[in-house]
Amino acid sequence: MKISPFKSSIAFFLLISSVFLTSCVSVDLKKPYPDVRTYSLDVSSQGHVPYAGSTVSLRFNTFSAVPQAADRYLAYRTGETTFESDFYNQFITAPAELIQDQAAAWLKSSPLVKYILKAGETSSLSYIVDGTLLDLYGDYRNVNAPKAVLRLKLTVSKTGDTAGVVWQKIYAQEVSMSHISPLILTEGWNKGLCQIVADFENDLKALISNTPQ
Repeated sequence: MKISPFKSSIAFFLLISSVFLTSCVSVDLKKPYPDVRTYSLDVSSQGHVPYAGSTVSLRFNTFSAVPQAADRYLAYRTGETTFESDFYNQFITAPAELIQDQAAAWLKSSPLVKYILKAGETSSLSYIVDGTLLDLYGDYRNVNAPKAVLRLKLTVSKTGDTAGVVWQKIYAQEVSMSHISPLILTEGWNKGLCQIVADFENDLKALISNTPQ
């Protein structure tokens, strides 16, 4: 029995397609994927200001973040209006939460602070600290001069009979990087955060010194 040329062409096409698809699947299965790396921040090595006056108790409310600074993925600014997120390099938790935890833990050992109260606690509370993370990205617009950018707004409110906001400030740091890499970027942010908590402690010292406790 003879096979028509049309049927032969279809059979040949199906055979070639099967081989091609099998080859493609085989390549995809063997394709390596980058490991996901996670990073943290640590300001414990930052020293405290000398102080021997009255101490206060603080409570940190949950820090918030603007949408562009809320993601765990490291963010890179590549143009005036363009940003990139790096899925394979990310923080261990939301950056605003991480910064809050680091600031609270560091201030707990400050000579200005008697207690760091937990959420909801009000006993002997002197001040409440709120924070908003405004910027957290690697500025790569100039690849020859990359920078780690961090901006944090901190608000201090007094409790008691004179309750209300007594002080608000935006702390900004731009730390130069030796070269572009996720590790160097997070080290830059860590250096910037160390400076921010040190500046905050100095400002808190001035506030306490000028306010009857």
